[in-house]
Amino acid sequence: MVAAAYAKDLLRQIPPNKVKAERRIGDILSEIAEEHRDVAREYYNIAKEQLQAQKDLAKAKLSEKEQECHQLFYLTTSSKDSTYEGYKEQVEERVKGICLWFLKHKHFQRWLKQDSGPLLVTADPGCGKSVLAKYLIDHGLPQSTTICYFFFKD
Repeated sequence: MVAAAYAKDLLRQIPPNKVKAERRIGDILSEIAEEHRDVAREYYNIAKEQLQAQKDLAKAKLSEKEQECHQLFYLTTSSKDSTYEGYKEQVEERVKGICLWFLKHKHFQRWLKQDSGPLLVTADPGCGKSVLAKYLIDHGLPQSTTICYFFFKD
């Protein structure tokens, strides 16, 4: 009861025109909430941009790594000499009649009928694997065949 009397006395000391001039607490809180939403929106946009920048950077780094990996396969500085075609052309042509046995071999014929899958040819150095690969690429396989080949030469 004493507190109520004190509050009543305190309110009498504040002129009514001063009370009307004050903003309502609800309006102030509403304004604060709106400003908070604006800040949250800006924070969201910044976070979104930062995430995109990180993704772009990661993609660029991956591309750099891929480029480094590709550079390991280049043995020369000339792009003309460092293509698959360039390496293939360094391999000598086959002697007539050679490689035909391979085209008739049952494993090659079975592989040729498959939809996909690797064809692995192994042999000792100097046995003609590169000559065989070049012949197959140029003459022994259908042009629609996707081919990945490697030539290892000192």
